[in-house]
Amino acid sequence: MTPTKFLIGQIGLVLGIVILGIWASTQWAAHQLAYQTQLGAPWFRVSAWPVYRPWQVFAWWFHYEA
Repeated sequence: MTPTKFLIGQIGLVLGIVILGIWASTQWAAHQLAYQTQLGAPWFRVSAWPVYRPWQVFAWWFHYEA
């Protein structure tokens, strides 16, 4: 494996971890707020649970000044 491919792989891995962390924080915040309708429409649903876009936590943070 060349150093460039290794570096690109590391960047991809870190980016994936960051996105998963942000998505987890979004879902955690929505869960703590009992999935209220003021949070907006979910991106999609898995069974009965709404799943929000990963970056939605930043919009809520700005909008509700929390």
